[in-house]
Amino acid sequence: MLLTLLYSIDNEILHEAIIYAFNAYIKLKKGEIEDSRTWLRKALESLEKIFNYEIKVSEIESKEYPKYICKLIKTLKKFVNYAGPHEGPAPEHTTKFILYVTKKLIEHLSYYIYNEVISIDLNKPLNSNPCKENEKY
Repeated sequence: MLLTLLYSIDNEILHEAIIYAFNAYIKLKKGEIEDSRTWLRKALESLEKIFNYEIKVSEIESKEYPKYICKLIKTLKKFVNYAGPHEGPAPEHTTKFILYVTKKLIEHLSYYIYNEVISIDLNKPLNSNPCKENEKY
């Protein structure tokens, strides 16, 4: 599914996130859980880049939508980072869950962009990214 998304999405930021998520999937399949989590972190950080630009939300969605997506991304990042570095493997089931949710988030954003529920103007950078505010990582 990630490869299908890669070829069907016309957004460079989402492409980057998909590539990172695909690498996370490959590492997970090889049993390299810590490396998979690193790639997932990179995928989520890529998704945060969307909020470096002006986002317009259509009337069918709440104007608060970007704020809630930022909160979701931040929460997923905390989930992938919980407990910090530790001995032994990271939980495989948790990693699978985070990969699944990240993939679904990319699909969701792609769908919303394609159906013009949101538009991202890559020519209009914002001064501050709401996803990066008050980070405690």
